[in-house]
Amino acid sequence: SMDAAQALVENSAAYVAGTPSGASVQFVAIGAYQLEEAMKAHRHLAQQGYSSCVTVVMEPGRLRVPRDEIEEEYVLDDDVLHALFPPNLPRVLLTHTRPEPMLGVLRRLDGGPTKTRALGYLNRGGTLDVSGMLFANRCTGRHAVEAALALLTKK
Repeated sequence: SMDAAQALVENSAAYVAGTPSGASVQFVAIGAYQLEEAMKAHRHLAQQGYSSCVTVVMEPGRLRVPRDEIEEEYVLDDDVLHALFPPNLPRVLLTHTRPEPMLGVLRRLDGGPTKTRALGYLNRGGTLDVSGMLFANRCTGRHAVEAALALLTKK
């Protein structure tokens, strides 16, 4: 909708499915292919009785810890950030880049290894299509479900 598109532009992130208030885990997608895989994971978890939400991020840099006064004016303030990404909600990041640098950019969302998993490019190539590349780099909906269940069922 126009309102959802405007919210995405204003906040650099928007819910695509579900909301954090009713979710056990949040999938955070950065990239179109990653959003598609996050939606698959969301649907699969629902079939298993787990609630989740999917949030897409358009400009990850707006979620970062500001490095100076100029960035402080650009990044989301804590209230908006926490409304989109509640601090104690486990989350799985699916990114179109290498996951470790993205965790650095998204430090404000990272609850540590017991609350956050990041999936992304692992330097695995040699495939002929997108689904093969996502599988080789362990960034499919199935891998996202495995990461989510590891967070949800940890002892």
